[in-house]
Amino acid sequence: LSSVHNKMVIPFSLRDQLQQKLDRLRHCKSIGQIASIIGYEFEFKSLLQHIGQNKAQLQSALRELLQSDVICYREHTKQQQFYFKHKLLRNIIYDSAPQTLKQRVKLNILKFTRAAI
Repeated sequence: LSSVHNKMVIPFSLRDQLQQKLDRLRHCKSIGQIASIIGYEFEFKSLLQHIGQNKAQLQSALRELLQSDVICYREHTKQQQFYFKHKLLRNIIYDSAPQTLKQRVKLNILKFTRAAI
């Protein structure tokens, strides 16, 4: 029982509890990070523009995020629109993203915005 591996880690705050939940995500953590950089709400189409995966891989990652109660799906829109279940959850995922990823996604957003104008 004295082994470090057998000790349970008890979260001290809601932030710690949510961080533990995010740490359990396997294949979709990077997708969640990119989505959090885009914003609290994001569309499938815009997320697809910023990732290096195909459509099927993205759909699989979004399913995992939905099943983990990290994001929710808004069905009444014409576009496939998602949002984070809680803004604190989005902030924690955003904070976990590497700075280089944040810069790359923000530059891509700027390019797509300028191209649309």
